[in-house]
Amino acid sequence: MELASKGVRVNSCNPGFVDTDFYTIARGIGTDTEEYNEIVEQNKRKHPLQRIGYPDDCVSAISFLANEEGAKFITGVLLRVDGGISTKGAF
Repeated sequence: MELASKGVRVNSCNPGFVDTDFYTIARGIGTDTEEYNEIVEQNKRKHPLQRIGYPDDCVSAISFLANEEGAKFITGVLLRVDGGISTKGAF
């Protein structure tokens, strides 16, 4: 079934490294550890914007895509909220 013909827009937010519990829980480390701080610093260096992402970065992107006025003609978009890491080397 084609969703667009039913008025359903399908988009996605695809983040890079975001400062959440994902890494700490998966690795069994705390955010106050040297290991976590090194992971953050490595990711800062990898991302062209030279910083990591925060949950609000994703929230803003999702809010935009969900907005009927601002994004009502947008569907099928994979929105990379990744500080430019997916384009690294492309420019």
